[in-house]
Amino acid sequence: MNITKFISFVSFLFIGGLGQHGVPNVALILIILYQFVHDIFHFQNGMLWEGLMMIPLIGTLLVLLLCEEYKDRYLLICCYIALLVTTIFLTGVFNSDNYSMKVPNSFIIPLSVFLISSVVSVILIFKKPVIKK
Repeated sequence: MNITKFISFVSFLFIGGLGQHGVPNVALILIILYQFVHDIFHFQNGMLWEGLMMIPLIGTLLVLLLCEEYKDRYLLICCYIALLVTTIFLTGVFNSDNYSMKVPNSFIIPLSVFLISSVVSVILIFKKPVIKK
């Protein structure tokens, strides 16, 4: 099961954006965090508030990697739902300018791997543990 969680973690980080200059989530997270920290210490044009979304996102990724037992199954589902919602906002699915473009493989393949591996991980964690006597 740890392999499926790791695959879903890596595939989430490599989901590319849909925009003209779509970057993978890992680069976007690092850019937004850098800009957020920069805006906190240099008060120039206001603050990039998307950085506040990155802090719980990193926490969700850490919780996802730490969920291992049967008792953590509902927390794992919540993590996957939060990551899926975050993917919708990070990739620009709601941007109407992206509808006229061809959907790139850097979005389709990692998103499908993320969805498949997260479903497999949830199925595996919902199996009752075998108690040895």
